Amino acid sequence: FSDVANAIAEARGFWLGDAFASGGSNGYDHKAMGITARGAWISVQRHFLEMGVDVQSDPVRAIGCGDMSGDVFGNDMLLSKSIELVAAFDHRHIFIDPRPDAAASWRERKRLFGLPRSSWADYDEKLISKGGGVFPRSAKSITISKEAAAALGTEQREFDPESLINAILKSPVDLIWFGGIGTYIKAEAESDAQVGDPTNDGLRVSAPEVRARVIGEGANLGITQAGRIEFALHGGRINTDFIDNSAGVDCSDHEVNIKILLSDIVAKKKLNLEQRNKLLVKMTDEVAALVLRDNYQQSQSLSLQQYLAKAHLGLHSDLMRAMEKAKLLKRSLEGLPDDESIARLSRDGQGLTRPELAILTSYAKIMIYNEVLASSIPDDPMMEGLLFDYFPKELHKYSAEIKKHKLRREIIATQIVNTLVNRMGPEFVQSRMSKTGAAAAEVIKAFMIVLHAYDLPAMWQGIEALDNKVPSHVQVSALNQVFQVAKRTVTWYLRFGGNDLNVAAEIEAFKPGIELLKKSIGKMAPEDVRQEVLTAEENLIAEGVPPALASQISTIKLLSAASDIISITRRSEGEIKSIADVYFSVGERLGLDWLRFSVGALVPANGWQARVMGGLTDDFYIHQAALTSAIIATAKKKAKPDSALVETWFDDNSDRTEKITQMVEEFRAQPKVDLDMLVLVSQRIGQLVHQAK
Repeated sequence: FSDVANAIAEARGFWLGDAFASGGSNGYDHKAMGITARGAWISVQRHFLEMGVDVQSDPVRAIGCGDMSGDVFGNDMLLSKSIELVAAFDHRHIFIDPRPDAAASWRERKRLFGLPRSSWADYDEKLISKGGGVFPRSAKSITISKEAAAALGTEQREFDPESLINAILKSPVDLIWFGGIGTYIKAEAESDAQVGDPTNDGLRVSAPEVRARVIGEGANLGITQAGRIEFALHGGRINTDFIDNSAGVDCSDHEVNIKILLSDIVAKKKLNLEQRNKLLVKMTDEVAALVLRDNYQQSQSLSLQQYLAKAHLGLHSDLMRAMEKAKLLKRSLEGLPDDESIARLSRDGQGLTRPELAILTSYAKIMIYNEVLASSIPDDPMMEGLLFDYFPKELHKYSAEIKKHKLRREIIATQIVNTLVNRMGPEFVQSRMSKTGAAAAEVIKAFMIVLHAYDLPAMWQGIEALDNKVPSHVQVSALNQVFQVAKRTVTWYLRFGGNDLNVAAEIEAFKPGIELLKKSIGKMAPEDVRQEVLTAEENLIAEGVPPALASQISTIKLLSAASDIISITRRSEGEIKSIADVYFSVGERLGLDWLRFSVGALVPANGWQARVMGGLTDDFYIHQAALTSAIIATAKKKAKPDSALVETWFDDNSDRTEKITQMVEEFRAQPKVDLDMLVLVSQRIGQLVHQAK
């Protein structure tokens, strides 16, 4: 059908030509690439990685919907030689292999995949373990062996085909893989009529009955959204179908945009049609890599979001209300909790589940994409790097054509949105707007400044390289460290960078200083902070993190101060090291690091309290920077700024400073510090700052 559609487009002179429909004779064959299955398998790998299982080498007992002739099921069941396929079903047969030999069964599945129009009936029965077999779904009754019953976790031996599939779906395995059509799992409270798939009413199960640890959705609608949420609440690991199997659509997007580009190149006679077609084939692997990178980042993003779900519940609630106000989202339609349910989650100390976070992520991408496209951001020459990153390197030599791509702005907007939301979460833009009063476009620009000035991609790349080498909690914690610094620094630019941020200019102004601080800031901090950093570094190394990366991760939180230090340096025309000495000495004298830590250790009772805590942390940074500036101003009149000058300044202002330091010491001696105490000390430090100006 792709060829037919493209032929019509070309015959009518439609500008997309054979880019109108992806695939076809001169396009990317999704089944041959296995792209949809490979993308979904990345989600499966992420789930198991977080359970300490490497699905490429550790045995994974699985059941599935589909057969080896199918694109998604067939490709997926060949992606790991460690898969032990216990059972599978399609509309024709039921396959059971109680104790599969992983290597032999993989080879047989590969044979069936290459056999045109194969079915489970073509499986070599000599390779099926004792008690297994292939059963037609047309049979009135099926008797299974005791070995098969044990594998399915049931004592029942006599079944009709539908009840046998029902038992398979409830079997105690590691993975359920959906690669075929149908909705097989629902929420307990949902009726079959609500599911809307009457063909499978007789075999469908409820989420609490599912004993698998992970569900991968290579196909659409294998489980209802309410079923996904319920499965997640019962401890199962699952995303959503549109997250897992997005690689197919992503691959089509890349093909279409590449063909649009190549049509301009052909029109300029830099390539002929035959050369273009050969080039498309040559780029297949790189296109796949670009697509799979998106799958990896989306799944990883959900892991970080899940890690922060409890703390961010109030922000998620705010985002949903904002989306409803903009008439973009209807919570009841998407199975998202209403305000009453959010309040209950807050009381119970819970956050949104992974399937709910996936919904928010998709809607946030739509909303932010519209904001980016409506702004001048895609027209900034600084963003051209994102445009080139979208295309295979083989095409980068056609730079003039890439820069004039007909969908240039749309591609850049998509690239920005994917990076921002995948790294910072769906609530980030809305929360920064609420916190600072900035417009969405300014939040996005501030993020792009931080992204490049701090070279965050290099840090993320180092953390991602630790997959299956360190415990997953070490990776997620490291990602959170980067996230927290990025969030704090974006907020700083929104408060102090002006109303119309110049991305390129700000990067140029701050990047050299940040690079300098990256190398030396660990040595500039007070002794107790240095010791804390060293302990964190040693712990990371003990977990298997390479020493250089461990050093970067352990010191990155200190870079939350980088923008303040560099800004003060520029205003005072001083040296970064001298300014940093003063900055950290001020923090040490007033116990500001401990105060910020104490805020972070509190558990907010509600969304409003979470906002107060966030503002309080910012205030302690603002106080530290303001006092540093005041002391530097004094230093210009007296001497070169250094830590000794801080001692002098505090001595000269002892009547005010000693009351604060005494209060902080009293708080540190308390067994528990509450929010009111921290608010009070912040107010006192604020008064000191005001008097010091």
